[in-house]
Amino acid sequence: MCMSTIITEKNNLNFCKIKDMTNLLREWLGWVWMLLGPLSIFYLVKIAAAEIASNPVIDTKIQWGVFIVVAIPIAIGLMMFGWYAWKGEYNRETD
Repeated sequence: MCMSTIITEKNNLNFCKIKDMTNLLREWLGWVWMLLGPLSIFYLVKIAAAEIASNPVIDTKIQWGVFIVVAIPIAIGLMMFGWYAWKGEYNRETD
């Protein structure tokens, strides 16, 4: 049973169901974040290669290189966030 400041038993059960559903949603979104990291890097590299091929000057290469170098830690962070969400680190405790 969920322990919190409750007025009636009916409200307590509804509150517990909502907490369980949000925990499940967090776990499913964890998969989304874990997949979004590598996909974003893949498409960024794909677009960068196309842009560099269409305009192969040093300015374009530096620009896209910086974009990729900055985006990789962000994608790793997304994957880590997704991993912890999937493992239940962000779940609300139900008693």
